[in-house]
Amino acid sequence: MRIAIVGAGAMGSVYAGLLGSADNDVWVIDPWAEHVAAIRDHGLRVEGASGDRVVLVSATCDPADVGVVDLVVIATKAM
Repeated sequence: MRIAIVGAGAMGSVYAGLLGSADNDVWVIDPWAEHVAAIRDHGLRVEGASGDRVVLVSATCDPADVGVVDLVVIATKAM
């Protein structure tokens, strides 16, 4: 499944890591360019109750890079 996660904060990163670990094609979209670059360069490191892992996911600041997806997860603050 091709999945876009909008927001790469704590919850968005957990979702991206778990879904990416399950062999989905995951894209993370976030405006923080340094964070996006770190995910691209080193993978997404997720630590927690489900275990510690580094997951390779795609990351971008521009939603147009992602294209058509099967699922969009919005993981941003409610403000």
